[in-house]
Amino acid sequence: AAKSAFIAVVSHDLRNPLGGIIGLVDLNLRSTLPRALRDDLEVIRSSCNLLLGLVNDLLDLSKIEAGKMELERIDFDLREQVDSILRTFHAVAQEKGVALDAIFAEDAPRFVRGDPLRFAQVLMNLVSNAVKFTENGAITVKLERWERAPDFPGDPRSVMARCTVRDTGIGIAPEKMPRLFREFSQADASGGRR
Repeated sequence: AAKSAFIAVVSHDLRNPLGGIIGLVDLNLRSTLPRALRDDLEVIRSSCNLLLGLVNDLLDLSKIEAGKMELERIDFDLREQVDSILRTFHAVAQEKGVALDAIFAEDAPRFVRGDPLRFAQVLMNLVSNAVKFTENGAITVKLERWERAPDFPGDPRSVMARCTVRDTGIGIAPEKMPRLFREFSQADASGGRR
């Protein structure tokens, strides 16, 4: 009970300043601004909205603990979501001299139905790690059509999209692969890992 009360209070206290930041960014975006400043404000707004979504998840702690967190199924622009995430990391990649680009296959779906917050969380983690562990070269996010699996439920006209992240970073040793996708696990947990 104490843990749940603490998380509810912290979540509420985080939402207030985030709401203030998002509000001020929105106000500034309504005015005439230089393109570079407008782009920066869009990145701030996108990052704050993602953070706000994560904070809202904390308020649903009881659902998480019960294993009943449900994915949203709403329509969203997949390409815009990818572009928005890449804008978040573009400055850091550029500072390191690493190219950060997206490739949208011609047949890749643009508008999809799914959970944009969860998609953004996964892609942000992948791109963040790619930027962190790539010292030179390039990071490429590719969006392509993925043919519908025979057992995929739903409308037979539906297709799936595949989003991949490729980088020229250090990679992960084959013997470390089994540790992937475990909670709080890293291939190299040392403080100065590279």
